[in-house]
Amino acid sequence: MVIRQHAPHKKRFSEWTNPWLIAIGVVLLLIGLPMVLWLQTYHSDIAVRIFVITWLSLTTIVLLMAKNSLTDPRYFVDRKVIERTKQEIQTHRLVARKEMLKNEIETLQRGEKAPVLDVWRLDATLCKRHPYFAATKSLLIIPAQRELHLRVQIGEIGDSGDKKSLGDTLFKDIIAYFGIIAQDPYLHMLRNFFDIMVFQIDSLREDEHRIDTPFPILSLLIEAPLVVSLNNTVGTDKKRLFELADIRFDEGKEIEPHRSIELPAAEGL
Repeated sequence: MVIRQHAPHKKRFSEWTNPWLIAIGVVLLLIGLPMVLWLQTYHSDIAVRIFVITWLSLTTIVLLMAKNSLTDPRYFVDRKVIERTKQEIQTHRLVARKEMLKNEIETLQRGEKAPVLDVWRLDATLCKRHPYFAATKSLLIIPAQRELHLRVQIGEIGDSGDKKSLGDTLFKDIIAYFGIIAQDPYLHMLRNFFDIMVFQIDSLREDEHRIDTPFPILSLLIEAPLVVSLNNTVGTDKKRLFELADIRFDEGKEIEPHRSIELPAAEGL
């Protein structure tokens, strides 16, 4: 099969060689010619030059307008089609969400460990609620242990000056994140399958092969009902979080996490 290459310069040239444009240009020049001859009878070169410049300018403008009219495909935007398409996309998303949640619940009802809440990352509106949603690397429920495991990756930690404020930043982000998921309707649908929430934050470091490898810097274990309690507390701070949860954190150093939270295949590379 021969694939024709797009030649924009050739296309522009063909537009200007349209017979109608040539005819319009010739007619305009012929109309202007008698006027030039008439002005020459006054023996005024300035008048002739002014007329010629003006007439050529008008001819160019007319030709440009005619070209646009001839090449205009006369397409227009049908707003009804756009709105209908948006509605179809929204309907499809709702159906996909229901199907996704249905499959997750059916798997959990069989007592099988299952990744859950992909909707948090796939739905742009939900994902933008907090940076941890996009940074989530593992999110699964283990019905046998009645635990929800969340693993988030924040990237490399900066210099020592940054590490001093790292704890305050992390705990502030965690409190905000828990406040969001405590009210999340999708998590509420899975609430019957877990009693404990295990939350882990990873940083990155280069191994001997200069490959970024995740390692845990914070691990938090909390009873699921207390997440809601944390959210309902006015002026929640780091102290309140430590009262409700078992937290392991050592200023950005590697720690022993509460659980060995699995990563999806190849996620650790």
